[in-house]
Amino acid sequence: MPANSVAFVNDVLEQSFNISVISKIETLGYNYPDAHRKHFNNFLANAVVFPLDNAIIDKTIMKFLNRNTANSKKYVFVNPTNIQNIM
Repeated sequence: MPANSVAFVNDVLEQSFNISVISKIETLGYNYPDAHRKHFNNFLANAVVFPLDNAIIDKTIMKFLNRNTANSKKYVFVNPTNIQNIM
């Protein structure tokens, strides 16, 4: 990574950055050795942690549903007793 990019990232991380409460749970919920856990706790101490409320939860669910619907294949369910008529 270019030196100016490294400096920028270090500056952001030393001041403050934003994460969701889910990222915090996933990061600190992992079974790290104690030495690593201390580093992650120190790292996340500078973070602004966004909580989840019902509006965020509902919006996220709708995004997942819309994405899954747009990219999913259409399946036709067949009564097993009629399967021979199709094949």
